[in-house]
Formats: sequence, structure tokens, C-alpha cells
Amino acid sequence: MKQYKTIQIEKKVPESIICNCCGQKINSTKQHPYPDYITIHKIWGYDSPYDGEEHDIDLCTDCYAKWIQTFKIDPRDRKEAEDV
Repeated sequence: MKQYKTIQIEKKVPESIICNCCGQKINSTKQHPYPDYITIHKIWGYDSPYDGEEHDIDLCTDCYAKWIQTFKIDPRDRKEAEDV
């Protein structure tokens, strides 16, 4: 027979989210309690200019929209990406 006990587990949760590009706080609202943004987590491999570095980037939707305008292949166009 198993006997159980209740334990508390500490967990880190974001207190705030700041856009790496514009520096603005990414806020939630009553209508949108979970703010929409993009997170990029990258551990760089060898032979890259960032050997072994770990980068974490959070971008608000406005900065993401500006960023993807600079892409040659639009990330929203899945068919075009498959043809490359």
C-alpha cells in the first residue's frame, strides 16, 4: 500500500515580460490574460560566431511584425517555404 504526503514545489514564473527589441513591457489585459509574444531560445553550437552561448529573446507582436518584413521568405507562407 502506498501512503502519500502533500508537498509544495517551487516554480519560477515570469513576473513581467520585456520586448528585447523595443524595451516595452508586454502586458496582459482582462480580455487577453496571456500576453501574445514570441520567445526564441537558442544554444549556439560550435563553428558559429556565438560558440556555446545561450540566447533568450522575447519579442512583442509589433516588433515581430517589423522583423518579418525583412525576411525574403514570409514565415506565414508555408507553401513557399516548402518549395525552397
